[in-house]
Amino acid sequence: MLALTSNQHHLWSVTLIAGAVVLIAVVVLLSTLIALVKVIDRRVVEVRDTLKAAAANSSHRPPTVWMLCWLRASSITYSSGACSER
Repeated sequence: MLALTSNQHHLWSVTLIAGAVVLIAVVVLLSTLIALVKVIDRRVVEVRDTLKAAAANSSHRPPTVWMLCWLRASSITYSSGACSER
């Protein structure tokens, strides 16, 4: 059996502790990554469903000239088929 000097014993102890710290850090970071991926997946589904609902609600009526004028700015009005400034 090999005996370790005091210096070697200290270095091995420090190495083992550092390895344990690195292992714990990896576990924490991977757990955080998995949790964030789950949240992102859930929100992607919510956004997809919202976009599908918006497309379904607005697909039967295209925007009219009046809607386009109203969206452009409040100082623009619709009169006789075209946009005009107030």
